[in-house]
Formats: sequence, C-alpha cells, structure tokens
Amino acid sequence: MYGGLNIIDSKVNIKNTEIKNSNSEDAINIINSKTTISNLKMNNIKADALDVDFGEIDFTGIYCENIQNDCLDVSGGFVDGSKLITKNVFDKGLSFGESSTGNLINSTFVNNKIAIAVKDGSSLSSSYIDMGENDIDIAIFTKKKAYENSEMTILNTKNKKNLKVFLGDGNVFSSDQIHQVVKLKNSKINELFY
Repeated sequence: MYGGLNIIDSKVNIKNTEIKNSNSEDAINIINSKTTISNLKMNNIKADALDVDFGEIDFTGIYCENIQNDCLDVSGGFVDGSKLITKNVFDKGLSFGESSTGNLINSTFVNNKIAIAVKDGSSLSSSYIDMGENDIDIAIFTKKKAYENSEMTILNTKNKKNLKVFLGDGNVFSSDQIHQVVKLKNSKINELFY
C-alpha cells in the first residue's frame, strides 16, 4: 500500500474532491475497481497523482498541476474520460499502458514532459485535445517485451498545431491532421524516457 488513499476491489465515486501536497508514492491508488470521477483536483503531488491498475474508470474533470511524476497512470484498465487537464507535470500527463483501452475527449495538456504516452499493447482514441509547450506531445511505444504494440488515434486537435509525436517501431499513430512524427526504435524511446 503505497498510496495516500488505497482502494481495492470496490465501486468508487469521487466527486468534488481536492488533494494538495501529497508526499505518498501515489496520492490515490485504485486497484481492480469500477471508478467514477467528477471534478477531482490534484496539486503539488510528490509522485503519481492518480494511479489506476486494472478495472474501469469513467471521468469528467481531472485537473492536475505541479505533479512530480504522472498525473493519470493507467495500467490494464478501461477508460472513458473527458476534461483531463494537466499543467506542469514532470513526467507524463497521461500514462496509458499494459493493455489499457479507452477514449479521451475535450482535454488539455500544457507544459508536461510528455503529454500522452501510450505503451505496451494499449489502444487510445482521442478527440478535441489541446496541447501546448510540452517537451513531447505524444509517445507511442513498447516498453515491456511481454506486450504487443500500441496504437493511438487523435482527431480534431483544438489548436491545429503540428504535434511532436515519437513513434516506436511497430506501433500505430493515426490522425486527421499532419503532425511531426519521429520514428524510433522502441529501445531508443525507452532510453530517452526511463
């Protein structure tokens, strides 16, 4: 149990909640649960803000600012979300891995090291995403050899800018716009990020 708040095998409803100045490994760690979130604000978090392992998460409004690791870290889960807002995240705004699947709409990523990382057999569909001042906007790659390749689709980016995308061998990126795609070996992307 490494989270400030640990929830396991449960039905979870988080509504109008604010967490500040957490020094735990994860501010919230949810495992194998069905989770609904509406208006969760997290600020000044030492490690991951919200870590979801397996289960399902349906959210409207997760706001992260000044996070030392990931804002939302999903492993092996299903996500249906809107209004994920990340600002000043030192690692990933959204880390989507280990065969996760889901949809993300109407979200904003500003001044993150990596806005969205899709990895290890995961599939993410997204639309109406706004990005600005991230070191890397999107990374799609394989970190763990036990998993298949990953894929991401992004449609209707809000600011119409040319996103910086890192794409690992064998992984798939689809968009309705032209973006700057840097194709690399998965091992090279891992060296850059880990």
